[in-house]
Amino acid sequence: MYPPTDAGLRTAQVIANLNVIKPVLKLGTKKEEVLELRKLLYHWNICVDAYSDVFDKSLETAVKTFQRRVFLDDDGIVGCLTWQALYRGSC
Repeated sequence: MYPPTDAGLRTAQVIANLNVIKPVLKLGTKKEEVLELRKLLYHWNICVDAYSDVFDKSLETAVKTFQRRVFLDDDGIVGCLTWQALYRGSC
């Protein structure tokens, strides 16, 4: 395996130091960030039913699936740790 390039190392450091400041999302929330959440879940191969800015029951189920996958409490609420895991792929 080749050592990381300077660009690769800088990217890894940015990701490692990522502080995600996003609103808490839960069932019933209607915000633009819900669309972002849906895209992130899709990126991690978690299917979501609709493309909407409303946090519905099916999205809550998808969030719980992701949370279990990364060993978070599967409460269906997207808080700081869940946002970080969505961006990093783990906690």
